[in-house]
Amino acid sequence: YLHNPAALALVVGGFAASNAVVPDSGLVTVTVMGIWIANRAGVSVRHIVEFMENLRGLLISGVFIVLAANLGNDRLRELDAGAFAFVALLILVVRPASVLASTWGSTLTWQERVFLCWMFPRGIVAAAVASVFALELHEAHVPGAEGLVPLIFLVIIGTVLVYGLTAAPLAKRLGLATPNPQGVLMVGAHEWAREIAKAIRAESIPVRLVDTNRHNIAAARLEGLPVWFGSALAEHAIEEIDFSDLGRMFSLTPNDEVNALTALHYVHEFGREKVYHLPSERPEGTRTENVPAELQARILFGEGATWWEMTDRFERGAKVKATRLTEKFDYEDFRKRYGEKALPLFSVSQGRMAVNTVDKPLKPTAGQTLVALVEDPEAPGVAG
Repeated sequence: YLHNPAALALVVGGFAASNAVVPDSGLVTVTVMGIWIANRAGVSVRHIVEFMENLRGLLISGVFIVLAANLGNDRLRELDAGAFAFVALLILVVRPASVLASTWGSTLTWQERVFLCWMFPRGIVAAAVASVFALELHEAHVPGAEGLVPLIFLVIIGTVLVYGLTAAPLAKRLGLATPNPQGVLMVGAHEWAREIAKAIRAESIPVRLVDTNRHNIAAARLEGLPVWFGSALAEHAIEEIDFSDLGRMFSLTPNDEVNALTALHYVHEFGREKVYHLPSERPEGTRTENVPAELQARILFGEGATWWEMTDRFERGAKVKATRLTEKFDYEDFRKRYGEKALPLFSVSQGRMAVNTVDKPLKPTAGQTLVALVEDPEAPGVAG
């Protein structure tokens, strides 16, 4: 529990010591410290990063209040039409020109370039630097120096308002943002996990498989499934996996401890409601530990479904089947057709997925597509 305050003390001490030796060098010093710590092999800095993120929000808010307190009404009245024209020029001309020049010949799509042209809010760095420059220019008796700070604050307010209010609608209009991503990150690319992944893709829902087994990854690639080779618990996994169209996570490994750790690892990415796992229920002769409730994710596919049961079903020839429910063929008819052994996995309606879980069983209705694990309707004991 002393890691966070010790890290903060080290940063502040390094900043002050560097400035004492060479004026205005503290920022460079703490930046180098951050790069060095982040690249230390085997050093976990996630808890420090989270602490600094929370602290940064408080400090930035305080700095804005302090800087804005130096602006009186008389200084704000000095802002004229030229100041507003300057802000408009930054937004409509300077930013688009710099982006178009710097991305010329790149692989970015025109939609991405348009979005980059429109996004450039100014913040605390501009305000702090402008305040320092204004003070030095004023001491040097440079004409107009006193108008620099209110102009920069107008730039900050203008860009934050314009970009903040228009960024989300523009991203959606350009097709660069998904308001409610439905994709699935699937941890485990073994044979029946791939079958479920193909059923998800067949419903036009993105899916991405993660596994440490080269054979499983190679098989998934041959079947046209997007994969990421490596451990889902690796520190660099969150940075390297594309989460842009993913909204939930299925942990389908036979190890309950790995499932619990994976759920805990990704709860910050998806939220606890969108993190799922399948219990293993190991074969007789192996030891099973009870995983604490706070480490458990939502349990997939209903009461009694386990990893080993799913494996047995697929080995007996069970198939993943998508069925369009209608008024004439509803869920009751589905049950009569495929029997009580049919295991609902998820349903899709208007591009949105609903997952069958222990705490919230599926209630499929007409108009939905039900994806379930079914056995041969002609097999003994199954309703035909």
